[in-house]
Amino acid sequence: MPLSFGYLNNGSRVQIRVGDEFDVLLDENPGTGYSWIVEDAFSPSIELVSNNYEDVGPGVGGGGQCRLRFRGSQPGAFEIRLRYYREWESASSATKTFTLSGVVS
Repeated sequence: MPLSFGYLNNGSRVQIRVGDEFDVLLDENPGTGYSWIVEDAFSPSIELVSNNYEDVGPGVGGGGQCRLRFRGSQPGAFEIRLRYYREWESASSATKTFTLSGVVS
């Protein structure tokens, strides 16, 4: 089972091993137009494996979670930066941000 990090881990630093997978789980409500956008995760130390939305709220517009799965691909440092905004608006309109950094060993 992969490690999981949520909004409470915003700004945290983690350590994983090559081949380990981890999830970033963040509340999201794309029915309002808002979604988590990966601003930066372009390190050779990690790779984005999947980016999925999962309904968790009741009924239409109830919201859910964005699940981003990453894998440690080679030793080194990484930083993941995400912004929560409507894609047709500018990134500066983000209502939330999330950062997770770490080292793959």
